[in-house]
Amino acid sequence: TIGIAFLHGVMYLPHVMVTSAYVNWTGAGALFCGLIIVATTFDFMRRKHFNLFFYAHYSFLGYFVLAYMHVRQARPFLMAGVGSYVADKLLRTVWTLVPRKTIVFRPRGEGIAQVQWPKNCLSTMLGHYKVGQYMFVNFPELSLHEWHPFSVSSAPWENYLELHIRALGDHTKEINALAKVCQAENRQTWIRGDGPYGVHDFDYRRYGVLLLVGGGVGVTPVLGIMKELYGGYEGGARGEVPPHCIKKVICVHVVPQKAEAETFMDDFAQLQAFALANEKLPELDMRIYCTRAKKDQVWPLAM
Repeated sequence: TIGIAFLHGVMYLPHVMVTSAYVNWTGAGALFCGLIIVATTFDFMRRKHFNLFFYAHYSFLGYFVLAYMHVRQARPFLMAGVGSYVADKLLRTVWTLVPRKTIVFRPRGEGIAQVQWPKNCLSTMLGHYKVGQYMFVNFPELSLHEWHPFSVSSAPWENYLELHIRALGDHTKEINALAKVCQAENRQTWIRGDGPYGVHDFDYRRYGVLLLVGGGVGVTPVLGIMKELYGGYEGGARGEVPPHCIKKVICVHVVPQKAEAETFMDDFAQLQAFALANEKLPELDMRIYCTRAKKDQVWPLAM
C-alpha cells in the first residue's frame, strides 16, 4: 500500500512543484505517516525497540485522516476500513476486559517465565484453539496498556493456555522478575489474553514422517503440536487415537547451552513416555543439539 502511494506521489511530483494546493500537503502528510510505519516494521526494530514499533504504528490514524482529506473519491473505501477497525477494537476490548487469575506463574530455566491460565469457555466451545497459534497478553500488575504476543505451548485439548516467555526486552524482563516475586511470595497474578491468533490450515496427520525443528524458546509451538499428537490418550479423556498416517516424528531442539535444553526436558520426557505407552501413536525421535557447549562437557543428549 505504501509502495503504491509512494509511486502515486512520484508521478504527481511535477504538479506538486508548481502548486501548493491542500491536496498536495495532505497527500504528502499521509505518505509520511505511512513511511513511519514501514521504517519501524523491520526485524531489528520489532525485536529491540518493540514499544517504538508498536506505538509508531498508530501513525495510521494520521494516514487515514489525511487520506480522507486528500481526495473525495477515496472516502467510502476509507470509511469501510475505519468501520471494520472500530468493530474489531470494540470486540477485542469486550473480549479482554476481564482478567483471569494465573494457575501457574513461575521462573522456568534461565531467563524464562512459565505462565498458565484458564481458557475462555466461549473460545473453547467455538473451537478457536489450534496448534501453532499465539496470544497477546497483558499483566495488569505491570501495566494496564502494554500487550505483547507470545507463542502458545499448550495443546488445543488442554483446559488451560500456556506460554513460555523469554527475558529479551524491557517488558519481558519485568515479566520474568514478577514471576520470581510471585514464586517467592507463593501467590499468583492476574493476566488478560487477546486471541488466539493464527490458524495454520494444514493437516499434519496425513504425512508419513514429521520433522519438527525449534530453536531455544522458539520450540514452544513445536511443543503444542507434539502435545496434540501424543497427550491425553493414555489414561486421559480424549478417547481413541484418531486415524493418522504418521509413522515417525523427529523433533530437533537446537539450543546454545545445556541449561536451555533442560528447561523443556520434563515436557520431552513426558511426551516420550506417552509415545512408548501407546502403540497406536507414532514413534518419537527426540534430538537435542547444543551449539555452544564446551568440548569437554559430557552430557547425554539422547532420550
